[in-house]
Amino acid sequence: MQRIWMYPDFGDECFWYSPSGIVCPIEEFEPLLPSTSKLHQDIKKWRYSFNKQEEEQFSWSEFNQQGRKLHKELEKLLNNKYLIEYVKSYEEQQND
Repeated sequence: MQRIWMYPDFGDECFWYSPSGIVCPIEEFEPLLPSTSKLHQDIKKWRYSFNKQEEEQFSWSEFNQQGRKLHKELEKLLNNKYLIEYVKSYEEQQND
């Protein structure tokens, strides 16, 4: 089973092959996660929100909570075809 880390980074990526750290494009999960699905769109919004961390209203707690929710939905959808691990980004760890 392919292991994938889920955490955002600048450059609008949020999935990485483990343990290599090479970017895993979200398209890897198609057709199980079509680009038109609500979950796909919610993941894109979440990863884009990472770039707004410098804004005063940005909340790491809310960001992490949303990321974990999306992670659980994705895990359920992929149904043991991938092992998805939610990992806090470097920036999140610095703001804990």
